[in-house]
Amino acid sequence: MNTTWRDANGVSEETYPYPDMRFADLLLLCAEALNESKSAPDQEVYLYIDSVRSRAGLKGVVESWANYSNQPSKPLTKEGMRQIIQQERKIELACEGSYYWDSHRWKTALTEQNRPIMGWNINGREAEEYYTLVSVYVQQFTYRDYFAPIPQSEMIKNPLLIQNPGW
Repeated sequence: MNTTWRDANGVSEETYPYPDMRFADLLLLCAEALNESKSAPDQEVYLYIDSVRSRAGLKGVVESWANYSNQPSKPLTKEGMRQIIQQERKIELACEGSYYWDSHRWKTALTEQNRPIMGWNINGREAEEYYTLVSVYVQQFTYRDYFAPIPQSEMIKNPLLIQNPGW
């Protein structure tokens, strides 16, 4: 919604639809689901991922891996295509908040989110000091963090509920 104040007594509002999901996100989710449901990736899996790649001016995934990779057969296996799709999602949806949920769904959060976050030394006065990498924050992710705690109010409403592990 866009709100504009005309004067002390008037305001105008303009509403517009906000996309809940980008089309590229949907295409990559389809490619991921198809890859997981089949014994090996096929043209249908490649079609969805290539649709996203073509928007960026990139060639198809099979052609690109065959011509420019030291693992040309990677997109031909289910496991290899899974890794490619995960990388494509990280690139396409960078800074959109999808990676947090993707890492939970892929069960990779324990390894990927247990590391220090590095940054430049913002307290450095000279360029040499400033551009020194320092640990800004140390992430801690445990198995229990895959689950959210069930609120106590819900536990009271339904005594048959069992709290998620670790909470």
